[in-house]
Amino acid sequence: MFKEIDSKMDLPKVETDVLAFWDVNKTFEKSLELTKDGPHYSFYDGPPFATGTPHYGHIVASTMKDVVPRYWTMKGYSVPRVWGWDCHGLPIENIAEKELGIKQKKDIEALGVKKFNDATADRGTDIIPVEITIFTDRSFEYVLKTPPASDLLRKAVGAEKGSGEPNKKKVGKITKKQLDELAEKKIADLNVNDLAGAKKTIEGTARSMGIEIEK
Repeated sequence: MFKEIDSKMDLPKVETDVLAFWDVNKTFEKSLELTKDGPHYSFYDGPPFATGTPHYGHIVASTMKDVVPRYWTMKGYSVPRVWGWDCHGLPIENIAEKELGIKQKKDIEALGVKKFNDATADRGTDIIPVEITIFTDRSFEYVLKTPPASDLLRKAVGAEKGSGEPNKKKVGKITKKQLDELAEKKIADLNVNDLAGAKKTIEGTARSMGIEIEK
């Protein structure tokens, strides 16, 4: 009934052959096509190797995270395979490289390490969120964001943190001009239609932190 299995089977080769078969016959793509009209199943997952190149330490986690979508796909559910996005703080050096037009280590050496360090000296505590989307084929894309409004406001007033009782205790004050500048800086990352909406959002964050705005 069953084909006899060779006890000396070359398992790595079998796996390679199976992967080649899937690739040639578009098996994975077909599984998505066949289930596209089925009930939707969402599987949220942040990037498993956002901070560097994949290594053996990711294998177990990636295997477990692959089992769940496969199970529900075999049950007839539509399971999109775009791994979720997450926000991670990237080293400020990445931002400095972009601003200085640096693309590789040799560029830093040509510029001079001291000059490069000076370019990052006053921003060492900046929080730079990045939205990362990693796809099933291990390709990825990312978008750098501006620092959180709360972090920009905290630095603007020179406070370590916001107030625990914002209605009673204030930690600082910003001018209308500073509010305008912060709104212009953050508008691209805010869910607003115009600068007025961005200013209103920043004002709300400021109030929640115990930061007053000069009238």
